[in-house]
Amino acid sequence: LAERVRPLLDAHAAAHPDRPIPRYQMIVDPNQLVRRGLWLPMEADVGDDGGVALVGGQHAHPHPHLAEGVAKPVLEAALPLLAQLQRPALLLPGRRLQFVFKAQRIILPPAQSHGTESEYTGLWHVDGDAERIAAVVLFYYHVHPALRGGAIELAARDAIDVLGYGDCSGNAEEFDRAALRRALRGASALPGDRADVPQVASGAVEVCEGTLLVFSNLQLVHRVLRMASQAGGEASRDFVALFVVDPAAEPLFPARRQLFVQHALTRTLA
Repeated sequence: LAERVRPLLDAHAAAHPDRPIPRYQMIVDPNQLVRRGLWLPMEADVGDDGGVALVGGQHAHPHPHLAEGVAKPVLEAALPLLAQLQRPALLLPGRRLQFVFKAQRIILPPAQSHGTESEYTGLWHVDGDAERIAAVVLFYYHVHPALRGGAIELAARDAIDVLGYGDCSGNAEEFDRAALRRALRGASALPGDRADVPQVASGAVEVCEGTLLVFSNLQLVHRVLRMASQAGGEASRDFVALFVVDPAAEPLFPARRQLFVQHALTRTLA
């Protein structure tokens, strides 16, 4: 799969060098396809045989060759894993799925001197804002051989969902960095604490080239653990992300409709 999608994405990245901040290149940026503050998803019909048919043809996505050559095969590869999720339980055969397509490159700069490392660490997050994203698909199609670490850490989001000033106990000020570290790492994570197990279940998945990872966005938060490079030049980790919209939620306005309207207006004014 990596050999199939990488040439398409590398060519697109070279033609669209979008680097909003130094550590990231947005190869396919879902934030460029938004209506009323919401992502505009692609749509796909899932057949009984596990095949995927994109809806909308040339209007399925602003870059239809990437939709067909990248998003479609990644979604097809992920379907067996998506079918195993318990929350949400995705009844896939015969269903039309909405999903948001993203491709990104995380770039580590050259090490400053011999024996030193450049590094990157991600923040805890879930995907989607007002969109109800049920599941996340991550496919790593390129990992520079000089990169070390960078596992994806996953943690149950139940406790994190109740943080904030709306907590009826009025104890939001207690959720400082030390309290969260105890919850996620166990009491022994801080000096002087007695040994204990974490109060929030968590785990990590190592990432290499070709890794396909699927998890529930409703159950888990995630982040990138420390990733380091001693390379003399830039080193990147490139991935495709598909954010699957919850089929039980109200459907989002699809990209194909927006793109068709734009196409019709262009034809009318031509």
